[in-house]
Amino acid sequence: MVEIRNSRLINLNGVRRILKRWEDEYIDVYLSQDQFDVLVSLAYNSGVGALNRSSVMRQVKRGNIEKAGKKLKSWRVNKKFPGLQTRRNLEYKQFMSYQTFS
Repeated sequence: MVEIRNSRLINLNGVRRILKRWEDEYIDVYLSQDQFDVLVSLAYNSGVGALNRSSVMRQVKRGNIEKAGKKLKSWRVNKKFPGLQTRRNLEYKQFMSYQTFS
């Protein structure tokens, strides 16, 4: 249980570092808590580095939330793990049910 909690914290801080780096580069990205939570979940499952290099994050960085959501639906989905498509669909719904706050 402690390992899972520590891993979640590591990924939470990893996503925060990505967003802080963008902020330091004067890139304004506004995310809702739900969107942030989905990004942390993706980092937890695939790693912060993989998330940072993903097409999902490229679209988030550009402020294209709709395109990021579409990329999210198919990110790292394959036929070997059909449950992953279900998971991505749920993450997509959470990601797209946003209210952004500045």
